[in-house]
Parts: sequence; structure tokens; C-alpha cells
Amino acid sequence: MPRDACAPKGMAWLLLLLIVLSFTTASGPLRANDRALEYRVKAEFLYNFARFVEWPEGSQDKDREAVVIGILGEDPFGPILETIIRGKNVGGKRVRVKRMEHLAEETGGCHLLFISRSQTRHLAEILRRVQGRSVLTVGDSEGSARRGTVISFLIEDETVQFEVNLQAAERAGIKISSRLLRSARIVAELP
Repeated sequence: MPRDACAPKGMAWLLLLLIVLSFTTASGPLRANDRALEYRVKAEFLYNFARFVEWPEGSQDKDREAVVIGILGEDPFGPILETIIRGKNVGGKRVRVKRMEHLAEETGGCHLLFISRSQTRHLAEILRRVQGRSVLTVGDSEGSARRGTVISFLIEDETVQFEVNLQAAERAGIKISSRLLRSARIVAELP
């Protein structure tokens, strides 16, 4: 998918996402009891990450009809993610969700792999399993981008933020739009 193919719509989505984030801050601090709101914002991010990333041609042949967002581990989204992606597409392909409770399940065919907090202790093993594949890995544990995921979420100043590890993106052969990078904190991988 060419990067500029979704420029006008992409900017509108990014603006909408920033408005959602502003609402999160304006409506009060993001506390433990705001878990539903936190994961609604993260679900919006996941969809938009997929929109602002370019995978190498032919890298995800297992499901040519859809862009697959994999959820590995405990699912914090419930039906929210399906609600957000319903009727939407990425690069002309529908978006679908694949849930996997354990690493032993097949992670192949995922374009984007969300690694739940419940899988943090297995992060190194998960990254080894997807090594050599063009998978956009997104960690839900703060600091996971420094440990090798392409993106990791964090809560800062009571809002959902994200970090990007450009080394991990390069290893995966993934190109991230500069529009997305402008909203990210770029981090280096730990040695």
C-alpha cells in the first residue's frame, strides 16, 4: 500500500485519534477504573497503526483477503476492537481479529500482533518466533519496544502514548509512515 494512498483520510483519522486522546485527558485522569476507556483508545491505535504501516510485498500470503490483528494472551479488548474495525479496511482489505491465548498457538498470518501484558514474561520467546516475518509487534507492557517489539504502549500524563523501535521495524521489513512517527516517542533497543 503506497504511503500517500490514505493521506487525506489518514490525516482525518489521526486528527480523530488526537481528539479521542484529548477527551481522555479532559474527562479526567486515566485511572485503574478507566480500563475500558484505556483499551478503547488502544484499539483505535491498533487500527490506525495498521493503516500507517507498509508491509513488504507478499509478506503475509496466508491471508490475502484481510489484514489480521492478532491478540496474544489475555484479551483486554472484549468486543471493543471488533466494533472499531467493523466495516473498515486497510489498503482495500477488510480487517479481522485473531485471538490466541498461548504462544503455542499459530501466530503466523498476523500482520499486527498485540502482545498482552499476560505474555510479558514470554516476550523474548515470542519475538524469536516471529523473527524473519514481517509482523508489526505491539507490546502492552511499558518498555517492550526497548526489548524488541516495534511499538509499545505506555500511560504518561494520564494518556495513552506509544513508543516505536525503528530497529525492530527495520528487522521486520516494515515501513512506518512519518505521520505516525510524529506522534511517537522513538526509542533505542536495549543491548
